[in-house]
Amino acid sequence: MTDTVRTQENSISVPHLTKDDLVRGLRAVGLEAGQHVVVHSSLSRFGRVENGADDVIDALEEVITPSGTLVMPTFSSRLIFFVEAMALRRGINGAGATGRGVVYEGDFAGFWSEFKRSWEDAGMLRIPFASPKVLWDRISAEGSALPRWGFVLEVGGSERADEAPVRLTRDAPPRPAEDVKPWKMPVNTGIIPETFWRRPETKRSQQYSGSFTAWGALTDRILERHDNHSHQELDDHPLHRMKEAGGKVLLLGVNHGSNSTLHVAQSIVIRDSGTKLMKPGEEFLGHFQIVDEPLDRVGGQKKGKIGNAEVRLADTATMYEIVKEIFAEKVLRGFPQSRNAS
Repeated sequence: MTDTVRTQENSISVPHLTKDDLVRGLRAVGLEAGQHVVVHSSLSRFGRVENGADDVIDALEEVITPSGTLVMPTFSSRLIFFVEAMALRRGINGAGATGRGVVYEGDFAGFWSEFKRSWEDAGMLRIPFASPKVLWDRISAEGSALPRWGFVLEVGGSERADEAPVRLTRDAPPRPAEDVKPWKMPVNTGIIPETFWRRPETKRSQQYSGSFTAWGALTDRILERHDNHSHQELDDHPLHRMKEAGGKVLLLGVNHGSNSTLHVAQSIVIRDSGTKLMKPGEEFLGHFQIVDEPLDRVGGQKKGKIGNAEVRLADTATMYEIVKEIFAEKVLRGFPQSRNAS
């Protein structure tokens, strides 16, 4: 039975949950053996889980059993692999290295060239930073996260961006050479998927930045060719394959704002509409939580609570139908288009 305590700071009840509590809560929202489910999660929202992320993963695997499939997004920073690869070439990562030193010092054009060398060495089919400007924009959006992994990036001012002085240093335990792979980078989707992909029984797709990790019956089919080297159509995306397999989306302590399936659903709906109003990859839903009320109305999801975490188990095929209806209302009927704000 779940225990609760009150914190001295704010008198909020903090549930103490065991794996058995989690199993009961998952079954209460309709999770069953043999289901194929994509999980988005926030461990902290539960309260205090006895053995942390491992208990959550163990509970999920116990409920769906190996006849089902458990999938989690293991997305990583778009920058982290490249700076770790640069550190490896400089001898800052790898065997006998200290993990500390100057990774790069020079102008921004040279910095972009170092990134280009990394993706060429990795055999990437798609070039993530096709020009110094694209890399500059990504650093502006994401560079503040680099200190989390021990990097300090300093970019000076200049009339020409490609001439701006750059200094990148690293001060963290060294990463082994065999771990400097795009699909072995730490994830930014939470501690549960970070723990999940490191388990020996799971498989992580070998794709830069946008990988998925899976366990169970359909693992190989869901992750097939989701890598840096294979050309993929929309229908090949792991989240669309989960829809075709009759899958579910399970939200643990997060809402549909974290539901990555909705990105893919939008692209599929735009493509299948046959219109020229939008292109696959564009977005029209606005905030993804817009699907919550329609899913409730048609019985497309079941809600519950485990500890302090709100839980939703939604049917993916129903979600696609709702996205199709929203597209017809917001785009085909001339309503203003908007981009996802989640």
